[in-house]
Amino acid sequence: MVTTSGTGHVIVDKTTAARGIKRNIALFTTSFLGVARIVAQTELLLIVPERLGNTFASQENIKLMAPPFKLPSFAVKQHWRERFYADPDSIWLRRTVAKSFADAKRAKKLVGKT
Repeated sequence: MVTTSGTGHVIVDKTTAARGIKRNIALFTTSFLGVARIVAQTELLLIVPERLGNTFASQENIKLMAPPFKLPSFAVKQHWRERFYADPDSIWLRRTVAKSFADAKRAKKLVGKT
């Protein structure tokens, strides 16, 4: 289980608990760095967003599988300190990150229409 400061693992926890699914967590880590290698070299599995799973599969010999239940979607949000709100470098970074997510969302819609 990757326990980041975000809410992704909480969504999985709530969804599995609501379905009465008990997970047997063998390893906790605070970073996604290296987890693809761990999964590739063990019998462990990991629930990650599809795009991240695709990246992992391009780097390691792992098999992607859809979970046997639907996971709810979630919003990705940016947070920053108020003192950086008008900082040009911070504005550029926030716009770049927002655009990359918007581009991914548009690409997914286009792929779904073909």
